[in-house]
Amino acid sequence: WSKPESFRALLVDYHFHNPDNTAGAIDSSGFVLYYTPTLRKYEAGILQLADPTVRERGTKLMRGLSKHVYNCPASCTRQLGHPITVYQSQTHMHGFGHQMYTEQFRAGQSLGRH
Repeated sequence: WSKPESFRALLVDYHFHNPDNTAGAIDSSGFVLYYTPTLRKYEAGILQLADPTVRERGTKLMRGLSKHVYNCPASCTRQLGHPITVYQSQTHMHGFGHQMYTEQFRAGQSLGRH
């Protein structure tokens, strides 16, 4: 991403939640894409953690309350090659859960839940 000529394609993945499987539902949203050949000082992206398909890795979710913990340790984020600044946390589980949070740790100490 550091060189303009390295950008060759853009993948747009819309995600719709249709729990009632309503046939013929039409979405009228969209997006505007702005492009500039001038590189910005900062880049932004998405680091998706936990269970991206909300399927608990194919296992059947238990009825009632249960707890699922996913970790992304420092050994994982070190692979990014440079420090990152997290400016938002978004949870994602549709109607499968009751409560979900992200908890950040540094040097074994919790920085809080988001």
